[in-house]
Amino acid sequence: MSSGRLAGKVALITGAAKGQGAVEAELFISEGATVVLTDVADDEGARTAARLGGDASYQHLDVTNAEEWSLVTKNVITDHGRIDVLVNNAGVFSVTPLLTASETDFRRIL
Repeated sequence: MSSGRLAGKVALITGAAKGQGAVEAELFISEGATVVLTDVADDEGARTAARLGGDASYQHLDVTNAEEWSLVTKNVITDHGRIDVLVNNAGVFSVTPLLTASETDFRRIL
């Protein structure tokens, strides 16, 4: 049962095409939020947003790309006036052991 804790809030969730991010988006919507789902899996992200209904939308975002962050945040603010909640759910996986990882690899993961 919803308590409406996020009524009127605008949330941006990264890595939201599937899995934990999609579940977070569904929960946020059930609590009254408008949610912008982002991911690099565009087809799946668009399907997830469509399944969640009118309070959800999808935008492409590669979280490792600063220009894409700028574009997405600008779009969300243009479309919704603000961003109240940010869920940094997207993750980058690497099988490189920490002690042998390059600084570039380390920064990409973070």
